[in-house]
Amino acid sequence: GLKNSEADVEILTKSSLVTRDIAYLKKIPRLKVGISLNTLNNKIARDLEPFASSISKRVETFKILKKNKIDCYAFISPIFPEITNFKEIISTLSSYVSLFMFENLNIRANNSQRIIKFLENNFPDLLSLYQKIKSGYMDYWNKLETEIIRYCSENGVRYKMFFHHKEKK
Repeated sequence: GLKNSEADVEILTKSSLVTRDIAYLKKIPRLKVGISLNTLNNKIARDLEPFASSISKRVETFKILKKNKIDCYAFISPIFPEITNFKEIISTLSSYVSLFMFENLNIRANNSQRIIKFLENNFPDLLSLYQKIKSGYMDYWNKLETEIIRYCSENGVRYKMFFHHKEKK
């Protein structure tokens, strides 16, 4: 059975449906459940991830997992420059999660048009910053990474960084 399993099991989701399986999940000894989000604003989340559970449901899922003694983490991904408020997310979720993970937005050809359209409709003043980042401006990510690490260290927040910097050649 699962009770003596040495397997590390990890689930990463944007869905509150994970709570349907609480009874089963509680039987897995080395389980971690991660829920990804990049805002606490339901409208922004709906625009960015129309098929994912609402932010309210995801926050409620963290609470249910915690109540059931299931170890969970928040995967703050992708971080949208000047939109994702990592401090607000940490403050809201810190009593439910054991770890925060951070990943920066990677503006690639296959998602570029969707991101630009989202910005045009919601944050037109940020378009020039995103264009600059897309063309290789790494200072933004370097400063933000330093700020996140400092904030987490000063506040006793366990964290992992998944910022992938590709310097332009």
